[in-house]
Amino acid sequence: MACAVILSLSVGRVLAHDTWLEPQAFARRSGDVAEFDLTSGHGFPEAEHAIAPERLARAECRVAGKPQRMHPASVRPKSLRLAVRLQQEGTAVCRVELKPRSIELTDEQVAAYFDEIDAPDAIRRDWAAAPRPRAWRETYAKYAKSMVGSGAWQKDGTWSKPVGMAFEIVPESNPLSIRAGEQMAVRVLHDGSPLSGLSVALAGVGTPNVWRRTDAQGRAKFEVPSAGRWIVRGRWWRLHAPWLRPATRSRRSSAARRHRSRRQVGFRPGVAAIAS
Repeated sequence: MACAVILSLSVGRVLAHDTWLEPQAFARRSGDVAEFDLTSGHGFPEAEHAIAPERLARAECRVAGKPQRMHPASVRPKSLRLAVRLQQEGTAVCRVELKPRSIELTDEQVAAYFDEIDAPDAIRRDWAAAPRPRAWRETYAKYAKSMVGSGAWQKDGTWSKPVGMAFEIVPESNPLSIRAGEQMAVRVLHDGSPLSGLSVALAGVGTPNVWRRTDAQGRAKFEVPSAGRWIVRGRWWRLHAPWLRPATRSRRSSAARRHRSRRQVGFRPGVAAIAS
């Protein structure tokens, strides 16, 4: 039985919320409008929050290698509906990049966060060694990919080509035609180069996460246990500090972080600010 796999990667990530781009249908006729739900939640496929249109940094599909822009069609209770007319036959490789945000977590939230995301030992050690009182400050971004077959798409191999995101999960097994019991292979890239040692997970409906770490070439493999919709997701950090300094008070927003009257410990990705 056939499966379909969605790809999601976050750079820095708040409290295990995933963001994913889910097609209404994984195969359409050439010339049809394909619709996608962009949403986030604690666990795929349970949508919880719609993504605000103003958070979109980029939304497009590459159909048989040709880019086409995705447009917001409607804001639904738990998702942002995006649409694109598939003008060519082939595999539509669709991607969304969200603008970066900053958040702060309490010490108690950080402990739960680490367990949820299979945090690397090095990050856990750095946090454990940070002086108290302390807070976790993080700048995060989200990248999501999904694929739809347009017309006679089966002979189009562009699903295996990177689309050029700063952080990207690239499938090495066709996400639209993989079958239950087969291996789903992916490669994780940062600025086009392999990202090794990253924890990535395969998750489906009512199933626990299956975690793997990418090898030196950025590759990981999973056995897809049953038919249905699946997601391969991952989170990546880079320690930009130790970022310790006396705190000052300011208003919290996406541009300004809340500071409390204590010393701060900050971890943020090494990118400007920004899951596949």
